[in-house]
Amino acid sequence: MVVAFAGKLIGGAVPAYMTGLSLRESSAIGAGMCGRGAVELVVAGIALRAGLFNHPDPVPAEVSYLFSAVVIMAVVTTIAAPLVMTPLLRAQR
Repeated sequence: MVVAFAGKLIGGAVPAYMTGLSLRESSAIGAGMCGRGAVELVVAGIALRAGLFNHPDPVPAEVSYLFSAVVIMAVVTTIAAPLVMTPLLRAQR
């Protein structure tokens, strides 16, 4: 969860910072991008229907739980995004 959240945060904040925004503003944008769990769920659903979570045969335990892990990660990062954004934007005022 930490790696997923940090990757999304950095992936959103670094380009915002490079366009001239402050560190706080860039961090708020990065935190906002963490709330894009719907996209992850769509991609995970497509992968599930395509059978990507069912190979190789027999399916190892790690692969069989991968879809659940992706869904949990999407939900947790989506819930955490406003919790991180609120203090960043409150301090901005």
